[in-house]
Amino acid sequence: LEKQQVTILATPLPEESMKQDLQNLRDEIKQLGREIRTQLKAIEPQKEEADENYNSVNTRMRKTQHGVLSQQFVELINKCNSMQSEYREKNVERIRRQLKITNAGAVSDEELEQMLDSGQSEVFV
Repeated sequence: LEKQQVTILATPLPEESMKQDLQNLRDEIKQLGREIRTQLKAIEPQKEEADENYNSVNTRMRKTQHGVLSQQFVELINKCNSMQSEYREKNVERIRRQLKITNAGAVSDEELEQMLDSGQSEVFV
């Protein structure tokens, strides 16, 4: 994800296929995240089970493993989200620089957000 984002940001006129590949990767990450979240819920020790066998080695081990896996999952999702935010900010800055070069005048933050949301991030066309 990060590698493709850096490649797109380094390219003055990124090809549509590059953007589509990045979007496909984002979609795949979302889907995997949903699947992992479902699997984590499936292996989560149930409260009744934990109460009955609190001192059971297996129950304690499952609770520990589930906690560690859940924490790693949350950290990974947070890292992906921060990479996405950073990419968006860098993309905004790139567009601002391009607009400044073309003397397109001042563009408000709202107009810039609309450009990004609609996929119109190319200034040099």
